[in-house]
Amino acid sequence: MPSESRRSGQRHTVPLWLRVESVLRHKIATGEYRAGECLQGELKLAAMFNVSRVTVREALRSLAQDGFVQRIQGKGTFVTAGPHTRIEHAVLTSFVGNASFNEAFPGSGPAPNYRSPRCRHVQIDTVTPPVEIQELLETAPPTLLRLRRVLVDDYGPFAYVLDYMSHEIGKSLRVEDLSVGWLTQLLNRRLNQTIAEAAQTIETRLADAELAEYLEIQIGAPLLHASRVYRDISGRPIYVAKVWNRADRFRYTATYYFSNVEGRSRGNGTSV
Repeated sequence: MPSESRRSGQRHTVPLWLRVESVLRHKIATGEYRAGECLQGELKLAAMFNVSRVTVREALRSLAQDGFVQRIQGKGTFVTAGPHTRIEHAVLTSFVGNASFNEAFPGSGPAPNYRSPRCRHVQIDTVTPPVEIQELLETAPPTLLRLRRVLVDDYGPFAYVLDYMSHEIGKSLRVEDLSVGWLTQLLNRRLNQTIAEAAQTIETRLADAELAEYLEIQIGAPLLHASRVYRDISGRPIYVAKVWNRADRFRYTATYYFSNVEGRSRGNGTSV
């Protein structure tokens, strides 16, 4: 984990309870915490945000006043149904062409701007998959492999990445592999998994305590969250990537072609 000294050295210009409240409010508004779901208890939330129980209690009180949660004595704090529950987002879909570098398929070809990954906090774990990941992978195994890493450059961390895949696909991957090549390359070249496309949805998020630590930002700082499903040539899901990009270090550009001669789009996302 990032050092305690760095965290304590951050300047906090917004009250901690309001930072915690903003993150919880955003998770509810985007559907990460769903209507009827019971939130973790005050002690667990305090540990998750690394704040006092009094701070968490003040955040929950504010959420209850605004109708985001209902606190029931002896039972817990529940997300309420109503105007703040998630709505379906309009999604703009584009097709990624033969780009020499793009954020979904980095290093897809030789180019002057090709770069190898630089990572921190690389870890491979066996986890029980969240329901969302099971739905995206179109399967329901008891466990999956989860690959975690923080992407960095000369200016520090810019993205926190979690990848989910089956044990069968990822069994040959090692921690050191993720520091010398991009996952798309590793799967294509070494494991004989032909990745044909990646469907991506990008949404805004706010940094919770863990993301703030890894990305060296403040709790509640804006992030761009990308959820991608990588598929093979038959359309079968290979793995799911969840990426949290620092909003101050990410730019997305896309070029769309409307000609009958070349009906494709090229897009790339770059850290800045």
